[in-house]
Amino acid sequence: MVLDPDMILLRPLTYDCTNSNVTIRDSKRGLPKGAPYMATGRDMFAIVYMWCELMPRVHTMSRAMMGEMYGWSLAAAHLKLPHILATSFMISATNVGSLEGWQLIDQLKDDELCEYSTIREKEGKLPYVIH
Repeated sequence: MVLDPDMILLRPLTYDCTNSNVTIRDSKRGLPKGAPYMATGRDMFAIVYMWCELMPRVHTMSRAMMGEMYGWSLAAAHLKLPHILATSFMISATNVGSLEGWQLIDQLKDDELCEYSTIREKEGKLPYVIH
C-alpha cells in the first residue's frame, strides 16, 4: 500500500485480495485517481519501477503538484494494470459527497464517533484511511 505522508491508516488492512478479479470493463472506470494505492507486491514493484522511469519525462512536460500522480497513472496504464476506484476506502474533505466514505461515518451514532477503532462489528464497513 502507498499512502501520502499526511494520510493515517486507521486500522490494519485485513482484506484478502487474492481472489479479486479486475475485468477490462472495471478498468475502464478510469486510471488511478490518487493515493492510497493497493496492489500485490509484484504489481507494486512493476508500477514503481516504471513510475521511476517515467517521472523525469513527466517533469519535463509539467512540474504541476500532481505530476507524481500522473506518472503513476501512466505507469499503470503502460503495464496494463487496471485500478479500481474505491469510494469508501478513505475520508478527507467533507464536501466531496459520495466520492469518499462519509456515508459510512454518517451511519455511526454520536457516541460511537470517538470509539471508531473499537467497533468490531462495524470494522469491515468503515473507511480505512483518513487524509
